[in-house]
Amino acid sequence: IYINPDDLSIISRVFGKQNVYDFTGENEITENIYNYYETSHYRPHVGKKLMEIIYRSSIRSDG
Repeated sequence: IYINPDDLSIISRVFGKQNVYDFTGENEITENIYNYYETSHYRPHVGKKLMEIIYRSSIRSDG
């Protein structure tokens, strides 16, 4: 499931595009059923992976 493009546009304007991460849709995390307890709650290792991606990106953009 992808985020609604209008919603993504709004939150990008409010928080700044560089501060919004879209992990929806098909990707290495969402395609692996073992990353989830059930359809909407992911396992702790997924949260850790998302934070690593976000903070790695943040460090690069901060210089």
